[in-house]
Amino acid sequence: MVAGCSFGYQLLWVAPLGMLLGVVILAAQAHQTLSTGMRPLEAMRRYAGRGYAAVWAFGALLASVIWHFPQYSLGSAVLQDAGSVMGWDLPRGAMGLAILVWSIVTAQLYGSKQRLMRILDLGSTLLVWAIVACFLLVIAYTGIRDWGALWRGFFAFEVPPPRGEVSGFAVALSGIAAAVVVNMTFLYPHSLLTRGWGREHRQRARYDLVFGLCLPYIFAVSAIVLASANTVYASGTFAGKKLSPLEAAKALTSVLGDDLGRIVFDLGVLGMVLTTVTMHMVCSGFVCSEWFGWRIGSWKHRLAVLLPAPRSEEHTSELQSH
Repeated sequence: MVAGCSFGYQLLWVAPLGMLLGVVILAAQAHQTLSTGMRPLEAMRRYAGRGYAAVWAFGALLASVIWHFPQYSLGSAVLQDAGSVMGWDLPRGAMGLAILVWSIVTAQLYGSKQRLMRILDLGSTLLVWAIVACFLLVIAYTGIRDWGALWRGFFAFEVPPPRGEVSGFAVALSGIAAAVVVNMTFLYPHSLLTRGWGREHRQRARYDLVFGLCLPYIFAVSAIVLASANTVYASGTFAGKKLSPLEAAKALTSVLGDDLGRIVFDLGVLGMVLTTVTMHMVCSGFVCSEWFGWRIGSWKHRLAVLLPAPRSEEHTSELQSH
C-alpha cells in the first residue's frame, strides 16, 4: 500500500523479486527434505553445524515474536475504523485483546482440530481474496494510466528518491525481506512432511511453490500497488507520512463508495492479521519443540506457542501506542 500510494508504479518490481528469491530458498528446502525425509532442524545440525542450526532456529523464533507485536495495533486499528463506519465506538485496546484471544485459541487448536482449522483458514483466505478482488475492480474502473510506466515499474528496478517521510529504498528493502521470512523457512519443510510427501513429490513441490505461492502472491500484491497508485497516488493527497487505514481505504472508495470501501478494506486487512498472528504462535511452538525435543501437543509445546503473546495489560498498552 505504501509503495503504491507514495511512488505509483515505480516499485512494482519489488514483490516479484522478493518472492522469486524466497521461492529459490523454499525449493532448495523442499528438495533436501523430500530427498532425505529428515526433519529440517536435524538436517541443519548434521550438515551445516549445530551453531548454524541454533542461529536459524533463534532467528525464526525472534522473527515470530517481533513481527507479532504490530499485528495487534494494525488489527485493532482496522476493527476500530470499521466500527466507526457502522456507528460503533469500539475501544482500540479491547479490539487488540480480542485478536490476542483469537490467536491463542487458534494456535492451540492448530494440528488437533483439523476440520475446524480448515474452516478458519478458508474464512481468512476468503477475506484476503475479497479485498484483492476489490482492488482488481478499482484497476478495471480507473484503467492503466501509463503503460510505459507500468513496464518500467516491473523491469527497470528503479529505487525512487524519498517522498515526504517515506524512503523508496526502505520500502523496497522491506518489501523484498517480507515476501518470504525466516519463520516461513522453518515451517515450510514441516508442512511437506505433514502431508506425507517423499522423493516422488519433489517436482510436485516445485509446481506447488510456483503456482500456489509465487504467482498468487505477485498477482495480489501487484493489484494492491496498481490500485493504490491509480487512486491515492494519482490524487496527490498522500503526503508521504504514516498511512492510516482511512487513508489506505481511499484506494477502494472510488468503486465501492466511502463507507463500503472502508469496511471491505478493513475486513481484508483483518483476515491477513488473524492468519499472521496464528502462524507466529505456531512457529514459536515448532521451534522450541524441535530444538528441545518436546512432543507436539505437550504442555511444554503449548506454553512455547504463547511466547509471542503480550504478557500484561501494561505491555499491551505500550504495543498499542507504538
